[in-house]
Amino acid sequence: DVKGRPLYGNENAPITVVVFADFECPHCRQEAPVLRQAIDQFRGRARLFYKHFPLSGHVRARAAAIASVAAHEQGKFWAMHDLIFENQGALEDADIRRYAQRAGLDMAKFDASYSAKKGEALVEADRLEGEKLDITGTPAVFVNGRQTNQIMFGGTITGWIDDALKR
Repeated sequence: DVKGRPLYGNENAPITVVVFADFECPHCRQEAPVLRQAIDQFRGRARLFYKHFPLSGHVRARAAAIASVAAHEQGKFWAMHDLIFENQGALEDADIRRYAQRAGLDMAKFDASYSAKKGEALVEADRLEGEKLDITGTPAVFVNGRQTNQIMFGGTITGWIDDALKR
């Protein structure tokens, strides 16, 4: 279910890429620009949705996810996403608030949403969906509903998107 989730790319694109990610995961940090570059490369034929899958061992991943939902409420998810990943080792509340300011958020609205944990239900819904999909680690990337792997289509997101466009 991607309704209301952060979208990058053409909303009417025929190919849908969904990533389940954790803001404290170093592999997710590495994969984030690769995914967006692939979407850009396919010029309107692919779109990317972000879903939250904070891992239990990452103690600040859930807070970062809730903060990104607060940013998404103001149309600034991707700016916040990038700042969180760039500063992955510093995700205390004061750090997160500083990133929200740098992202250009209305701080009164951000503070109200973040302190009320308004995004917690959405983060939890994403996590539960990921568990139903048997996701065991992050990032977990799906192209038109099929989970990618390193074996097929060259193991790259562009290979997977290319294959999906041929179907």
